[in-house]
Amino acid sequence: MKAFVKEFFLNHKNTWSIIPSSSFLAKSMISSIDFSEDLLIVQLWPWTWIITKTILKKMSKNSKIISFENNKNFDVYLSEIKDNRFKVIYDSAENIKNYISKDKVDVIISGVPLWSISDVIKEKILVESKISLKIWWKFIQFQYFLQNKNDIKRIFWKYKLEYQLLNFPPAFIYKCKKT
Repeated sequence: MKAFVKEFFLNHKNTWSIIPSSSFLAKSMISSIDFSEDLLIVQLWPWTWIITKTILKKMSKNSKIISFENNKNFDVYLSEIKDNRFKVIYDSAENIKNYISKDKVDVIISGVPLWSISDVIKEKILVESKISLKIWWKFIQFQYFLQNKNDIKRIFWKYKLEYQLLNFPPAFIYKCKKT
């Protein structure tokens, strides 16, 4: 937790919150995923292990999580995860196509702070995420504000917006489908 607080004060635009996401947010984000199948899950900006560990508890032994994290300071959390189904790539989420083939991903779980990045990078992350997903599969994004609703809506036309009050700060969750 100390590393998280320190990172917030050093780089608050990319850290968003002074404390990690809650288990309530993690459970809300994955509540619509069918874990009975073997899945390829991509996680964008995992920061801490809370959401990742929640996914690992639910997914099958043949499923995989590939997490994109561009802040090596959070390796203190991610390196604690000792599971052969989990892999971290230290690169920006905008470069997903360099690692994942088109139409191969079942679910993308994102904590990318869309409000704090340039419009060009934001667009690239959303478009590359959609391209990477299999048809009818899910892109799940949490945000603390609604200011990027139109950006998400423009790329993912079919989505459901949920709200998780039991998180600090409370979070909006976009559950989108590739159509």
